[in-house]
Amino acid sequence: MSPQEATVANTAQTSTKAHNNSFAAAQPEKINVAQDDQIFFYNGEDATTLPSSKLLKVRELQATNDSLQRQVAQMEKDLKDSSDSLTILAERERCLIMIARNTGEILKIHTENELRLRRIAELESENNRLKVEIMTQRDKFIDTHDMRQRTKHASSFFLTKSKIEKNTNELLDLTQE
Repeated sequence: MSPQEATVANTAQTSTKAHNNSFAAAQPEKINVAQDDQIFFYNGEDATTLPSSKLLKVRELQATNDSLQRQVAQMEKDLKDSSDSLTILAERERCLIMIARNTGEILKIHTENELRLRRIAELESENNRLKVEIMTQRDKFIDTHDMRQRTKHASSFFLTKSKIEKNTNELLDLTQE
Protein backbone atom coordinates (compact mmCIF):
# COMPACT_ATOMS: atom_id res chain seq x y z
CA MET A 1 0.00 0.00 0.00
CA SER A 2 1.15 3.52 -0.57
CA PRO A 3 2.29 5.35 2.56
CA GLN A 4 0.05 8.02 4.02
CA GLU A 5 1.52 11.25 5.23
CA ALA A 6 1.15 12.15 8.87
CA THR A 7 1.87 15.55 10.37
CA VAL A 8 3.88 15.79 13.57
CA ALA A 9 4.78 19.00 15.37
CA ASN A 10 8.46 19.76 15.16
CA THR A 11 9.13 20.56 18.80
CA ALA A 12 12.88 20.83 18.35
CA GLN A 13 12.42 23.69 15.92
CA THR A 14 9.87 25.28 18.24
CA SER A 15 12.21 24.97 21.22
CA THR A 16 15.00 26.65 19.27
CA LYS A 17 12.71 29.52 18.32
CA ALA A 18 11.47 29.85 21.88
CA HIS A 19 15.05 29.86 23.08
CA ASN A 20 15.75 32.75 20.72
CA ASN A 21 12.83 34.63 22.35
CA SER A 22 10.71 34.13 19.27
CA PHE A 23 7.20 32.87 19.83
CA ALA A 24 6.63 31.70 16.26
CA ALA A 25 4.31 28.77 15.69
CA ALA A 26 5.77 25.30 15.30
CA GLN A 27 6.36 24.21 11.73
CA PRO A 28 4.81 20.83 10.95
CA GLU A 29 7.14 18.10 9.80
CA LYS A 30 5.90 15.62 7.19
CA ILE A 31 6.61 12.00 8.04
CA ASN A 32 5.68 9.09 5.81
CA VAL A 33 3.94 6.36 7.77
CA ALA A 34 2.86 3.15 6.08
CA GLN A 35 -0.84 2.44 6.44
CA ASP A 36 -0.04 -1.04 7.78
CA ASP A 37 1.93 0.56 10.62
CA GLN A 38 -0.97 2.88 11.39
CA ILE A 39 -3.43 -0.01 11.45
CA PHE A 40 -1.03 -1.96 13.68
CA PHE A 41 -0.79 1.00 16.06
CA TYR A 42 -4.47 1.89 16.21
CA ASN A 43 -5.58 -1.71 16.69
CA GLY A 44 -3.35 -1.89 19.74
CA GLU A 45 -1.38 -4.83 18.37
CA ASP A 46 1.86 -3.22 19.52
CA ALA A 47 0.58 -3.47 23.09
CA THR A 48 0.08 -7.24 23.05
CA THR A 49 3.64 -7.76 24.27
CA LEU A 50 3.62 -5.03 26.91
CA PRO A 51 3.23 -5.95 30.58
CA SER A 52 -0.13 -4.76 31.94
CA SER A 53 1.34 -2.00 34.13
CA LYS A 54 3.26 -0.57 31.16
CA LEU A 55 0.21 -0.92 28.92
CA LEU A 56 -1.87 1.16 31.35
CA LYS A 57 0.86 3.80 31.47
CA VAL A 58 1.04 3.96 27.65
CA ARG A 59 -2.73 4.29 27.37
CA GLU A 60 -2.79 7.07 29.99
CA LEU A 61 -0.04 8.94 28.14
CA GLN A 62 -1.84 8.49 24.81
CA ALA A 63 -5.09 9.77 26.32
CA THR A 64 -3.25 12.78 27.74
CA ASN A 65 -1.67 13.46 24.34
CA ASP A 66 -5.09 13.27 22.67
CA SER A 67 -6.46 15.81 25.15
CA LEU A 68 -3.45 18.08 24.64
CA GLN A 69 -3.85 17.84 20.85
CA ARG A 70 -7.46 18.96 21.18
CA GLN A 71 -6.34 21.87 23.40
CA VAL A 72 -3.72 22.89 20.82
CA ALA A 73 -6.32 22.80 18.04
CA GLN A 74 -8.70 24.93 20.12
CA MET A 75 -5.91 27.39 20.94
CA GLU A 76 -5.14 27.78 17.24
CA LYS A 77 -8.79 28.67 16.64
CA ASP A 78 -8.82 31.05 19.63
CA LEU A 79 -5.58 32.68 18.48
CA LYS A 80 -7.35 34.44 15.59
CA ASP A 81 -9.83 36.23 17.86
CA SER A 82 -7.60 36.83 20.87
CA SER A 83 -6.37 40.15 22.10
CA ASP A 84 -3.60 38.44 24.12
CA SER A 85 -2.11 36.10 21.55
CA LEU A 86 1.21 35.87 23.41
CA THR A 87 -0.41 34.07 26.34
CA ILE A 88 -2.15 31.63 24.02
CA LEU A 89 1.10 30.99 22.12
CA ALA A 90 2.92 30.32 25.40
CA GLU A 91 0.22 27.89 26.53
CA ARG A 92 0.31 26.22 23.12
CA GLU A 93 4.08 25.79 23.42
CA ARG A 94 3.62 24.26 26.87
CA CYS A 95 1.11 21.78 25.46
CA LEU A 96 3.44 20.86 22.59
CA ILE A 97 6.29 20.31 25.06
CA MET A 98 4.04 18.07 27.17
CA ILE A 99 3.06 16.10 24.06
CA ALA A 100 6.73 15.65 23.17
CA ARG A 101 7.55 14.54 26.73
CA ASN A 102 4.68 12.05 26.79
CA THR A 103 5.63 10.72 23.36
CA GLY A 104 9.21 10.28 24.57
CA GLU A 105 7.96 8.37 27.61
CA ILE A 106 5.87 6.10 25.36
CA LEU A 107 8.89 5.50 23.14
CA LYS A 108 11.02 4.70 26.19
CA ILE A 109 8.46 2.13 27.38
CA HIS A 110 8.37 0.46 23.97
CA THR A 111 12.17 0.48 23.68
CA GLU A 112 12.55 -1.11 27.12
CA ASN A 113 9.94 -3.69 26.14
CA GLU A 114 11.84 -4.52 22.94
CA LEU A 115 15.01 -5.03 24.98
CA ARG A 116 13.08 -7.23 27.42
CA LEU A 117 11.64 -9.33 24.59
CA ARG A 118 15.06 -9.63 22.97
CA ARG A 119 16.55 -10.81 26.27
CA ILE A 120 13.74 -13.35 26.70
CA ALA A 121 14.45 -14.73 23.22
CA GLU A 122 18.18 -14.94 24.00
CA LEU A 123 17.55 -16.80 27.25
CA GLU A 124 15.14 -19.22 25.62
CA SER A 125 17.62 -19.90 22.83
CA GLU A 126 20.44 -20.43 25.31
CA ASN A 127 18.28 -22.76 27.41
CA ASN A 128 17.48 -24.85 24.33
CA ARG A 129 21.18 -25.08 23.49
CA LEU A 130 22.03 -25.98 27.10
CA LYS A 131 19.37 -28.70 27.17
CA VAL A 132 20.99 -30.35 24.16
CA GLU A 133 24.37 -30.00 25.88
CA ILE A 134 22.98 -31.63 29.05
CA MET A 135 21.74 -34.61 27.05
CA THR A 136 25.17 -34.97 25.45
CA GLN A 137 26.92 -34.79 28.82
CA ARG A 138 24.51 -37.30 30.32
CA ASP A 139 25.14 -39.71 27.45
CA LYS A 140 28.91 -39.29 27.79
CA PHE A 141 28.62 -39.95 31.53
CA ILE A 142 26.70 -43.18 30.86
CA ASP A 143 29.03 -44.37 28.08
CA THR A 144 32.31 -43.60 29.89
CA HIS A 145 33.86 -46.15 32.26
CA ASP A 146 36.87 -44.05 33.32
CA MET A 147 36.04 -42.51 36.71
CA ARG A 148 37.93 -39.26 36.02
CA GLN A 149 36.00 -38.73 32.79
CA ARG A 150 32.73 -39.62 34.51
CA THR A 151 33.46 -37.05 37.23
CA LYS A 152 34.27 -34.46 34.58
CA HIS A 153 31.01 -35.16 32.70
CA ALA A 154 28.96 -35.16 35.90
CA SER A 155 30.51 -31.83 36.93
CA SER A 156 29.76 -30.32 33.51
CA PHE A 157 26.22 -31.71 33.66
CA PHE A 158 25.46 -30.01 36.98
CA LEU A 159 27.11 -26.73 35.98
CA THR A 160 25.01 -26.64 32.83
CA LYS A 161 21.89 -27.53 34.80
CA SER A 162 22.70 -24.63 37.14
CA LYS A 163 22.94 -22.24 34.16
CA ILE A 164 19.54 -23.41 32.93
CA GLU A 165 18.00 -22.78 36.35
CA LYS A 166 19.57 -19.31 36.48
CA ASN A 167 18.23 -18.51 33.00
CA THR A 168 14.80 -19.86 33.92
CA ASN A 169 14.67 -17.63 37.01
CA GLU A 170 15.63 -14.61 34.91
CA LEU A 171 12.96 -15.57 32.36
CA LEU A 172 10.36 -15.70 35.11
CA ASP A 173 11.40 -12.25 36.33
CA LEU A 174 11.24 -10.83 32.79
CA THR A 175 7.82 -12.31 32.06
CA GLN A 176 6.36 -11.03 35.32
CA GLU A 177 7.41 -7.41 34.71
